Amino acid sequence: LRKDLFSGQKDLSNLDFIVDALELRKALIAEGEADPFLPIGNQISPSDTDVAAAQKVADILQDCVDYTDGDSSVFTNEL
Repeated sequence: LRKDLFSGQKDLSNLDFIVDALELRKALIAEGEADPFLPIGNQISPSDTDVAAAQKVADILQDCVDYTDGDSSVFTNEL
């Protein structure tokens, strides 16, 4: 998933990018790694508010994906 998302070798639609990003997020969290939707850095410690905001973003993106029924142009408009 990381290769597909970040290598630039695969031309992803907005919908495909978000579907892959949500899947990667879910897999990373399941493996005990940091949520990629959270701020990360040497002097940054995500707060409960940050965690809630990251989940809200993921939920809204998933709602957009679900609404579009696989149509990337509808996804882009909904987003």
